[in-house]
Amino acid sequence: MAANKNGDTFWGAVGGLILLAFLFSWLGIPTSDTKLTGFEISSLTFANGVFDGWADDLAVKLFHSDTSYESSTAKEAFKHAILKGERELPVATAVFNVLGAFFSIGGLIAVWLARNADGAKQAFSLGFWAEIIESVVFHAGYHATVGHTALSGMEVVITLIVALIMGTVAVQINKRHQSTAARAAA
Repeated sequence: MAANKNGDTFWGAVGGLILLAFLFSWLGIPTSDTKLTGFEISSLTFANGVFDGWADDLAVKLFHSDTSYESSTAKEAFKHAILKGERELPVATAVFNVLGAFFSIGGLIAVWLARNADGAKQAFSLGFWAEIIESVVFHAGYHATVGHTALSGMEVVITLIVALIMGTVAVQINKRHQSTAARAAA
């Protein structure tokens, strides 16, 4: 039994290191002298999903703003990575963008706030509208980096699906929280 536990710990640590590398590999895109990998592009796409299209702008501000030349070079590197991902890895880009949307900051805050909503309708509205608003913010961030918008019918459908799922998740969180509160009061 101990050997199994040690093996689980080892593979858990390996998985954790891979996850950390994935979460932060996109930060090195502007300083990378090598060819961009699908791993880096997927990481950037996921981060932009989490930060509503503004991850690259945050990285430029926080890590590459020493000179205007450095920040414009970093912004150009991120733009190149985004466009390369859309052109060469469209499926991975779509998948990691949607996954990032599920873990987006605004969506998570809305779902957390939905715990205390007055009912299912209000909880659903919180989750649903948070995702719709985040989609608008995402496209503003995309435009800030790439210079044009890429809104398509498919993106509208994906946004509505994600919004419906987040609304449903918010309702489930609300119901679970309400039932826990009712049991605690009894």
